[in-house]
Amino acid sequence: QSEDERNSTLIRRLGVGLIVDVERGLVITDRYTVPQPLAQVELTFAQIVTTDAIVLFVHPQHNLVVLRYDVAAVRPLPVQAIDLRAEASAAGGGAHEDLSIGEVLSFVSLHGDHRLSAKQVTVGSI
Repeated sequence: QSEDERNSTLIRRLGVGLIVDVERGLVITDRYTVPQPLAQVELTFAQIVTTDAIVLFVHPQHNLVVLRYDVAAVRPLPVQAIDLRAEASAAGGGAHEDLSIGEVLSFVSLHGDHRLSAKQVTVGSI
């Protein structure tokens, strides 16, 4: 955090999100990225289009935030939503299957220098 940011009411946060509904412009992200509902949020798609988003929901206990963006702003891009039901089915079970120790998951993160990383992680404990 720079000196200017420490002396300002503006706090910049960077993170990643998953598009869950293209037609309605819904994205889920974490509470570190959007810690409270009274925030100005900008989403950047493919490092080309930046658009404002509004906070629809911040879960009071779990690390989950739902955002909505203007779908017209990203219409020229090939934006797709992740199908969470298909992901659960592909994992070999129903949508309500619990995690288990030893299960391999994909972890995606955004570093402070804007580098995106993805790696496989194994559940060590529950």
